[in-house]
Amino acid sequence: MLVIAVTLLCGCATTIHLVTKGYSEQEISTFSKQLTDKGFDVEYSSIVIPKSYPSAVIAVNPDINPDAAMPPYLASVGCKTGYTTLAFQADKTLLLETEVPFKGRYKLQFDKGVWSFDGSILTITMENNEAAQFSQRKIVRNTALGKKSGLLYTPTTTNHLTKPLKCAFEVIFVN
Repeated sequence: MLVIAVTLLCGCATTIHLVTKGYSEQEISTFSKQLTDKGFDVEYSSIVIPKSYPSAVIAVNPDINPDAAMPPYLASVGCKTGYTTLAFQADKTLLLETEVPFKGRYKLQFDKGVWSFDGSILTITMENNEAAQFSQRKIVRNTALGKKSGLLYTPTTTNHLTKPLKCAFEVIFVN
């Protein structure tokens, strides 16, 4: 079970906390290197995660007002195409990262695009000019730390060529 908790504090480096129960040292090392190569600090945790918790999760404490801005990351929810994250930059660019099967394992595939948010609708346009829209709503999820509020972004259409854009995305606030 791989759980990623991202802690962002104003003016500080981004730290990724990995819960890596069930992964080999090689898998942990490879994933950790990918994160550090992208500029993240990586810390490890051995906490036990309940079985009802998804197998791969991003929990974010972004220090933002969720009603006024996009969180820095969203994670896919029950996505048939594989686990996907969206990373939002202040300059309105985004990075879509998807785990894709490769030789019996998974590798990360990266796609770039731009985003806009009007307070209720997230619009994403990928480099291939494919556009997708997601409606935002507030949610509450049971987590290992109890009930936490979050945001769910549901696609308004699902006829996208970029398969991860057919998925819903969420962020759970840990503060």
